Amino acid sequence: MLFDTNALIRWLQEPEKLGKRFTQKIGNSKVCYYSPISLFELLQKRDKFSLLTTDNLTDLFANTGLKELPVTTAHIAESNRFGSLRNTDPFDRILIGQAASEGLDFYTSDQRLLALGFSWIKDSTA
Repeated sequence: MLFDTNALIRWLQEPEKLGKRFTQKIGNSKVCYYSPISLFELLQKRDKFSLLTTDNLTDLFANTGLKELPVTTAHIAESNRFGSLRNTDPFDRILIGQAASEGLDFYTSDQRLLALGFSWIKDSTA
């Protein structure tokens, strides 16, 4: 499973807002991933997130218990499959490109992404 940036923020700041099924999936998964794209997105939106008061975000991410999923050329190429997301959040396109390319479930609370209708895009609040 790959965490969307919003799910990652909740995991770090407000785990009580995560859904019970999602929390159980995390507990039952051998490996859960975050993307360095999420780190980049958070750095771009630093003022919106109170958890970003630390100077060492890489340590913060390293301590999540999640494994980093490096971005590859195949992930970027796969992101082009989601043309309906053009002219929207480019971070989302890359993140779902990663999940699709790797065959991972993608957990998000973003209703726009959930409405795409892909079975592997799942609600992190459920």
